Amino acid sequence: MSAIAAVLGDGDPAAAREVVGLLAAVAARGREVGETRTLEGGALGVARFAWEEAPGLAGPAQVFVGPDGTVVVADAAIYYVADFRRALAGAGVTPPAEHPSALIWAAWKAWGREAPARLEGDFAFVLWDAGRRELLAARDFHGSRPLFFADRAGGLALSSGLRGLAALEGVSRELNRDALAEEITGISSACVAETPVVGVGRLPAGWSLRWSLGGPARLERHWEPPLFERGDWRADEAPELLRSVLGLAVRERVAEVERATVWMSGGYDSTAVYAAGRAALGEGGGDRLQVVSMSYPPGDPGREDELIEAVAARWEAQVRWVRSTDLPPLPDILAWAASRDEPAAHAFTPWNAALASATVAGGARVALNGNGGDQFFGVSPVYLADLLRSGQWRRLRRDFSALRLRGAEAFLFWAVVPALAPAVERWLDGATRGRLPRHYLEEPWPAWLPAEVAARLEERRARPRRRPGESHSAAEAAWYLTGSFGPRTISSAAAIVLSQGAEARSPLYDGRVLRVAAMQPRDMRNDAGERKKLLRLAVRGLLPDSVTTVRQSRTGLPGGWLRDRLLRFIPDSLAALRGSWRLADLGLADPARLMREWDRYCQSPESEARRGGALFRAISVEAWLRQVR
Repeated sequence: MSAIAAVLGDGDPAAAREVVGLLAAVAARGREVGETRTLEGGALGVARFAWEEAPGLAGPAQVFVGPDGTVVVADAAIYYVADFRRALAGAGVTPPAEHPSALIWAAWKAWGREAPARLEGDFAFVLWDAGRRELLAARDFHGSRPLFFADRAGGLALSSGLRGLAALEGVSRELNRDALAEEITGISSACVAETPVVGVGRLPAGWSLRWSLGGPARLERHWEPPLFERGDWRADEAPELLRSVLGLAVRERVAEVERATVWMSGGYDSTAVYAAGRAALGEGGGDRLQVVSMSYPPGDPGREDELIEAVAARWEAQVRWVRSTDLPPLPDILAWAASRDEPAAHAFTPWNAALASATVAGGARVALNGNGGDQFFGVSPVYLADLLRSGQWRRLRRDFSALRLRGAEAFLFWAVVPALAPAVERWLDGATRGRLPRHYLEEPWPAWLPAEVAARLEERRARPRRRPGESHSAAEAAWYLTGSFGPRTISSAAAIVLSQGAEARSPLYDGRVLRVAAMQPRDMRNDAGERKKLLRLAVRGLLPDSVTTVRQSRTGLPGGWLRDRLLRFIPDSLAALRGSWRLADLGLADPARLMREWDRYCQSPESEARRGGALFRAISVEAWLRQVR
């Protein structure tokens, strides 16, 4: 992972100095090696840590200039390079080098503006074609590598960080109140390109930005989520196909690196990544793919130590354990805010940092995770709305009971409300005086959020929008890939890993894995509580039966660890934030009500996780506002 920046305009004399400043503002993403290059009309730059120049990582930290003068700066890892080179050869283009920036240049020469859709990998890049006087920037659909932009009079600036762009001359520093409200409520918004600063935009995951001298930046989606449950299912072939593509996804992500780790829990997702990866890597895979796991004390709801040990024994592997009881507390609220580029903090920062540190201690720089399993191989009980809509009454009754749901309110919540149009839902909510259960993907608004702010946010929510022929359960999977919350969280977690000297990669977010996942019928994702059936079938025989068997309840829940941290962190943070609240000045929070919410959380923290999460987000954003304004 890297820091990239670009400033382009009509002969901007300050461009080179501004690029240096933008890179300095995101030094946490790389600072030891790099290059800045001045061009006619602007400048581009890149910076990395020295360890990133190892094989299989970012490649040389240089501004790449193609034979035609086109310039590329990239924060990228490109996968399936052999297949990609064959496609380029078919288009009559030969990459001048193997590193990601050169491959991106070759894709531009072969396919022009369609280039981002042809790339497979984790990437954020900026490309300037001086001959066409045209800029193209893009991010992959996973979103682990951020990219922001700022339109200015006659020019455009881009950077891996928000705060550096907000400090540039000519960029509006006015706060975007609605975007800040989304940060403190944690909703997934449909307004994917906004940031908390009016003058700075976010290039969304799976989108491209095009710009020509003198014109405005134009955003367009270059990647669409596949249609899930699309009907070309082959039950006899799918498990083997998934095992094969998941193994390839792992192999591609560790293709040239000497050693990588899997952050393995005892659940279905990371264990499938590990097992499929070991099978694909063959002899010697145990040295190249090591295990790092979190250990919880006996009785803790997060404990899966025995399951992890069973997987390790099956593959004759050693586990590098990180003990949850040894993790440090959450950081000081104000110092933490000063170090963050964006307002919202990640509550599991010490947790992610400790696993990343263990990865590096084991001699690895790449950490694989199981992110994507819940989104693409499971589904919530919203599928009950599909059973209701299709008239499958007997199955609806059976599954409602099997999922341990009870009462009319639960039935409305899962089977009825998700199917309502927003206008109908609002009318019914008014008719029942607010007693209609909320949409299942929507957190209740915090009590300290003013009503007029909540009303505005209602219009900005990213609810699942069903495409023609799409079920509610299929739309849920696509929702994870189109709203703002998922990529923001992924990017934040990846930055924590980078801070410890490693790079996070997610094999289940591989495009080929996703296409196989989209083939599944709904009952492979959730059948009366039996979840992730395809994923479990794909690694049957590669994992112990104790790991792949159906479980009556979820395991590996780290909520107890977080609750203990919040009960210490929040009172100390509230004491440090005494005085006039910026959120109150902006009309986004009532501090007196916020303090009452803290009192309510303290009375029953085990059952008030949502209230604790909302308090954490609010004080994190408040601290950020005090540090940057």
